[in-house]
Amino acid sequence: MIFENVDTNNLHHAYLIEGSRDIVVPEILDLIKSLGVETSNNPDFSHISIDNFKMDEALSLRQMGAEKSFTTGKKFFVVSTNTFSLDAQQALLKLFE
Repeated sequence: MIFENVDTNNLHHAYLIEGSRDIVVPEILDLIKSLGVETSNNPDFSHISIDNFKMDEALSLRQMGAEKSFTTGKKFFVVSTNTFSLDAQQALLKLFE
């Protein structure tokens, strides 16, 4: 389903995808792998699966985003969570700007 809605030749800098973690995350990982990005042992890829995404996680993600890419020149972050704290939402917004 995700493959049908994403132009892999013209990726945006961020996507928000809502859905069941068991269905959506494997599709996202397949999409990333189809782009030739390794999802294990790759410093440019991070998958965070957490119940409540708080400011500590947001700051960690911002720090990873600020570091130079080692492989493709792009970094890929997959965050699967049930909720985002307001502070974490604001910190991520600054990362995506």
